[in-house]
Amino acid sequence: MKIPILDLGVLAKFLLPATILAGIIVYIFLRSIVVFFWQATHSTKVQKKVGELRKPKAAPVAVRKTDLFAQLNSQQKKIYLRAKELIELQQFQDAAKLFESINFQRKAIDLLESHGLIEEACAILLRMGVPYRAAVVYERNGQYLKASEFFLKDGKYEQAARCLERMAEKDFHFYRKAGECYLKAGLVESALTVLSRLDASQDVLRLSLEHERYDFLQRYLDLPFHAQALLPQLTPAQVQNLVNIVALTPQGALSLAHWTMYRPDEAMVLAALFKLHVSKDLAQVFWSRLDDGFSDFICGLLPTVPKMPAAEILQRHAEALDGLGRPVHAQRLWSLAGLNGDTRKTTLAIGL
Repeated sequence: MKIPILDLGVLAKFLLPATILAGIIVYIFLRSIVVFFWQATHSTKVQKKVGELRKPKAAPVAVRKTDLFAQLNSQQKKIYLRAKELIELQQFQDAAKLFESINFQRKAIDLLESHGLIEEACAILLRMGVPYRAAVVYERNGQYLKASEFFLKDGKYEQAARCLERMAEKDFHFYRKAGECYLKAGLVESALTVLSRLDASQDVLRLSLEHERYDFLQRYLDLPFHAQALLPQLTPAQVQNLVNIVALTPQGALSLAHWTMYRPDEAMVLAALFKLHVSKDLAQVFWSRLDDGFSDFICGLLPTVPKMPAAEILQRHAEALDGLGRPVHAQRLWSLAGLNGDTRKTTLAIGL
């Protein structure tokens, strides 16, 4: 049988593409193996690095992170079981000592606290060097004075002040200490609140002015006793700052009227008149609270001040007094404004 002659041209035509295809397949296979091993190695390194970064700071040697029975050795497990037996016998303090001896502090603390042994529970926390947690336990169990003591040791002034406020419910003198703690925590509003409960008016005034808390001072001065005692102590500039934050409401107008009665001087009168001239209705609320004697005083004071209010301010208050049926005082203000009360409508109509 005659073997046909091999046509190299035909062979090359089919063999070359097959060789290229086989090479591509081998390349893809080898590349996938290399990539797989590289990713596996790199992933292990990354996980190891992340684990190192996430590793918590070292806890005290004597403190176990979690109380897990499986972590104990055989001797410690015997101690644990003995502690459980003591619990059954209601020997809680002895059981807690055994738990603490095997570094089960959390279990010992919970056991003692749940049976009202607060001092013993907190003693463990103090031995662990965590006074803040001891303070939390004291506060949770109503021992506010001790809680405040240990909060202060840990620099937790706001929490200490909160506990001292609870103490002040029985002895109001604790409000002062609570106020001091709130100040150290930077909580001026809270400090002012507790001092106002102590009725320490001078301290309230000093802190309000020092920290420019005129909003709190306004609320505090709404009480007549406080206004009578403190308003005369303000400088003219402080009076102006106080009046500036008063809301343009009927209640605000009443407050200004009361303050004017407690401090009937140039600073208060001028600040009040200027504040309320924007509204005839509010001006009427203001004047309605002042009797004829105070109205006479204000009308007599205005010509003596170095800088009398502008005409438009006097006109608005004259209109308010007219509306209240008090023409005598209204006419005095019209006159101070340089207008005749009988011709004021014509004058105002042309814009003067």
